[in-house]
Amino acid sequence: MKLQRISSFGQNLKLETMRTLIFAFFLGGLIQGFGQKNTVFVELLGNGVFASLNYELQLTKEPGLGVRLGLGYIPPTFESSKITVPISLLYMEPIGKKSYVEFGLGSTLIPAFEDDPCGLVNFGGCSEETKKGLMQAYLASIGYRKYFGKDQNWVWKFNFSPVIGRTFDGSTEFGFSPWAGIAIGKRF
Repeated sequence: MKLQRISSFGQNLKLETMRTLIFAFFLGGLIQGFGQKNTVFVELLGNGVFASLNYELQLTKEPGLGVRLGLGYIPPTFESSKITVPISLLYMEPIGKKSYVEFGLGSTLIPAFEDDPCGLVNFGGCSEETKKGLMQAYLASIGYRKYFGKDQNWVWKFNFSPVIGRTFDGSTEFGFSPWAGIAIGKRF
């Protein structure tokens, strides 16, 4: 009975997290017309696990609050290929000319496929719940971002973004797995 309640609580938490993040993106879309900057970037490692293409929307005129949505990929050379969907809310604090410290909270969704329900990236192990469709990792991040180029529209960044919750090794203990990423992109 107690295990069933814990499993149900975890499922509800995942659903609420997804709803909140999707709402943040819709809200960002509504605010789009007020002159915010958009950024598209490619990230190696980071929240997309191996590699990802990401879209980021600033919710304020000056760098500050923003949201990010990406599409990542884990290649088949790692025993199984998977699609990942990194979603996060971030905040940038200026520390110099076009330099920022970036703080973020987010989640990476990893759909499980019938032919390989518990491949390489099995956050939380290979449980019956995982086999039913969606693995999810929670991430917090802190990083550095720098805009450069003639019009300061190019960006490079790196971040430390550990997985929070169940660790990469699939144990049921709460903890974190260290992880990091580096990215380059363009804002428009």
